[in-house]
Amino acid sequence: MSACQWSTETIRPCSPIVKGRRGNMTRYAFVDGANFRLMIDATRGYFGIPQAAGFDFERFFQDKFSADRVFYYDAIPAQKSGQSDAEHALEVERVEALFQKINSCGGVHVKTGVARHRRKRGMEQKGVDILLALDAYRHAVGGLDTVVLFTGDGDFYPVLEALQNTHARTILFCSRLYAPSYLTEMADFVEHVNEATFASFFEASPEFNPSALGVMNGGLSSYTVITQKKLRKVNSLQISGEIVEIWEREDSPYVYAIRVEKGFSFVAAADDKTLVKLLENQLGFTEATHGRIRT
Repeated sequence: MSACQWSTETIRPCSPIVKGRRGNMTRYAFVDGANFRLMIDATRGYFGIPQAAGFDFERFFQDKFSADRVFYYDAIPAQKSGQSDAEHALEVERVEALFQKINSCGGVHVKTGVARHRRKRGMEQKGVDILLALDAYRHAVGGLDTVVLFTGDGDFYPVLEALQNTHARTILFCSRLYAPSYLTEMADFVEHVNEATFASFFEASPEFNPSALGVMNGGLSSYTVITQKKLRKVNSLQISGEIVEIWEREDSPYVYAIRVEKGFSFVAAADDKTLVKLLENQLGFTEATHGRIRT
């Protein structure tokens, strides 16, 4: 299938709103595909996850969004300057295969546009952002109870602002580091995500074991050598009678190093609440932490 043949009509049209599994309440998720794929790529690079390890889109959508339907918006890439026809055809084939995989997930509908490449700004989606905004607002006006929006793109703040005039509440999933404040301020609720959020949703392969990402034991020096990143101490707590030092990567808040008597353990957590659970479950502590994680 060529890029010009791939359209929203060739996948699945947006179905009419129906009663959700919570009675009369419906909850739809609208995913900015470009932003979602950036997080997947960032997670691969951050944890060194091989390309052979696939990403479980269906499990992520079900676990994180708990939505009656998920609408995923993305674009077929345009041919870049200097890219041969054969190279572009292979890229299109790869992207179409990805869209087919996502579209095969239960309750998930892929909607596509066309991307264009600009010399100074790189790849830009054409029409996809507007399509997402229109669909989200149309469903909200039609009686949708909750709109879940996954994006870190500040261009979506007008749709969040418009949704404030509807019955629907809004939940924004975004990166704490990259989403602008004017975007998060428009949402009713915000769920922050980072590489740690995505890591456990990669599929196991002979070269990769997702369960190994929870806690990585080792010394501080070996961690610094492997990642070439620096850690800084943010707090010291007493948990179950032990002094626990909380460290974090300077370039990525919420990726922690926990130092106890036995040495360092490296923990990936999306937020302070998740870190507390990891302290209790994975590091063997039985009592909740007292006080704030950060000083």
